[in-house]
Amino acid sequence: MAMKCSVFVLSCNRIVRESIERLIRKRADLDLLGAQSAHADSVNSVIESGAEVLLVDSLPFVLEPNGWPAAPQAERQRVKVILIAMRDDKKLFLSAVKHGVTGYVLQDSPSIDVINAIRVVASGQSVCPPNFTRVLFDVQPRERLLIEAGRIPEELRPTLSQPLIPELLRVAGPLSQADLQQVIKAAQSIALRKHRTKEQM
Repeated sequence: MAMKCSVFVLSCNRIVRESIERLIRKRADLDLLGAQSAHADSVNSVIESGAEVLLVDSLPFVLEPNGWPAAPQAERQRVKVILIAMRDDKKLFLSAVKHGVTGYVLQDSPSIDVINAIRVVASGQSVCPPNFTRVLFDVQPRERLLIEAGRIPEELRPTLSQPLIPELLRVAGPLSQADLQQVIKAAQSIALRKHRTKEQM
């Protein structure tokens, strides 16, 4: 029997919260562990539930120090956060990504998009509106998109462009195994180019 994906829902809007609850309960592969309004104490509720995915529509909870950023780092890395956003705002999107959000879904998206986002982030991938994909590629070179703090091997970090490292580690989302292999290849390729350049000097 396939394992269920466990989900915790935080929403200050009771109607929205109950709607999402019903949506998740209808899916045999999803397990709703809790649903409540988003506030500072919600951090402990999410952690204690052991949920794999946090579905939240409160931007302050995602960004402010007394919200999800106050959770232990191990929990922030373990729990995949999906933000249900009200606005199609690129700056808001980038800010959310910088704070660890790995799924970004607009509030007026079809319900199936919310369900699919849960499944995708639970599998270790990221989700965002198609028109936002270009935003990430425009910010920094592609290597930045594939690197997550703590998951790029230490020995490969020096091979990356030094000025980019802080941005790489702050902004990037979760990596699949395939992505990790791409990171390693990209880093090795950069190292090789640097080595050849030194030999030619």
